[in-house]
Amino acid sequence: MKFVCFPIDIESVIITVRRKAHKSAEVSGGGHWLVPLVLILFVVAGVTVSVLPRMLATSSIGSEPDEVLQESFEKGEEQMEVVRKRMRSSPGVVLIGNSMLNSRVDKKLLREISGSFHAEALTEGNTFSPVWYLTMKEVAQSEEPPRVMVIFFRDRFLTWPGFRFNETGEAFARGMMAGDEDPLVTKLFATGEEPGLKDDFAELKDVLKEADGEGVDQIESLAMDLTKISSDKDERREAMNRRFSMENLRSDVPDDLGDEIESQNEVTMNGYTNPAEFSRALKNSLLPDMVRLAKENGVRLIVYRVKRRPDMDSGLRASSESLERYLRDLNEWLGERDVLFLDENASTEFTVEDYADGDHISRNVRPAFTRWFWSQLLPHLEQ
Repeated sequence: MKFVCFPIDIESVIITVRRKAHKSAEVSGGGHWLVPLVLILFVVAGVTVSVLPRMLATSSIGSEPDEVLQESFEKGEEQMEVVRKRMRSSPGVVLIGNSMLNSRVDKKLLREISGSFHAEALTEGNTFSPVWYLTMKEVAQSEEPPRVMVIFFRDRFLTWPGFRFNETGEAFARGMMAGDEDPLVTKLFATGEEPGLKDDFAELKDVLKEADGEGVDQIESLAMDLTKISSDKDERREAMNRRFSMENLRSDVPDDLGDEIESQNEVTMNGYTNPAEFSRALKNSLLPDMVRLAKENGVRLIVYRVKRRPDMDSGLRASSESLERYLRDLNEWLGERDVLFLDENASTEFTVEDYADGDHISRNVRPAFTRWFWSQLLPHLEQ
């Protein structure tokens, strides 16, 4: 079956519909609501006429696997293979983290300077605490687990499993588990969507993604024009602020947006709410399980808080009362369980000039940081 979709001059139709709607309103004696109603009905009808035939024509083909999710799944499998490969050399110290670790520590130099301790860094950018937990699990349960594991983190991220746990994050975690799913991780999946919503509209999403660019631009422009009918400038600004609030931001929020993440209030992302108070955040986190894993396998656990991008003048990072209270409670909880908490934020060894983007350390500073970090860690390893 072949369908033909005729091009529509949206601008002309809008003008025509507005005129007819105004005339109808005059005849009916008012009806200020009629113009936006007619326009909305027109848009719905237009999109339906344009999209429905293509959906029907392609429905028999079946949906193709999402390439992005498949790629993320495969990266998770590859990451677990890297972990297993590194563990074959029986390291005595293992560092785990995301780009906060990767941008700070030179892996080759770390191996050289760690000597008999034989330190390895297991890193993957854009990862989060469920991935760190899965890495820890593989490391701790290996044939020859290390003496020490060090988890690199920023501020509240140890107790925020939902950070970056969107569809691609879930696919990455599934790839790491490769069929051997851990219920502590799978229980965190898909909390940010209404059941069935993704599946019901998957084909419509694919069709719109393939639509002609000019047509999409017209629809977007029309949507903006429609907001002018029923809302004034201030109302539109307020609506846009809500739309682009932290709750609605993309899951791979850049590191330089960290000021919002250390907010004094709760932060919601991907359907997960991260409470400001440590005791509440701890309940839904994987931190107790990470501590348990280390203890059961005779591994000493150290958590290492990296320094956020410092202020230009003081060389330190401004904090908040809420964050400081959270960190005090975290330190106390860890201390009661014989977990060492090291905090880089009090150091002035590295200044803002040593940073690249966001909270990442510059590549040319990485060797100096690696040596400095090892000098800070070594006394705790020799105890």
